[in-house]
Amino acid sequence: MLRPGGTLAVVVPRPEHLAELRAVTAMLEVPEGKAAALDASLAPWFSPASARHVSYELQVTPERALQLRGMGPSAHHLAAAEGFSPSEGAPLPASVTVDVDVLAYTRR
Repeated sequence: MLRPGGTLAVVVPRPEHLAELRAVTAMLEVPEGKAAALDASLAPWFSPASARHVSYELQVTPERALQLRGMGPSAHHLAAAEGFSPSEGAPLPASVTVDVDVLAYTRR
């Protein structure tokens, strides 16, 4: 529940988000225009209030890389034992790109 005038904050990945990890594991691609699609779906109830692009490199251990892999929607599309390991012979990345839009909306 969000009262009229309340703020909804949403973090939306961009196509380069976790690209290094997606290159070596079976993860879903981030579609172009994901933020615009969200805007359209929220339009009946929310007005855009602000948007900020956030991008940086994050150093990760192999364990953290697999945790990141398991946090997103890709984890729901694969069986538990399938797609969580790197492709044969491919090492997990030591760093990944965080590339997201942080969006705020005001409830009408």
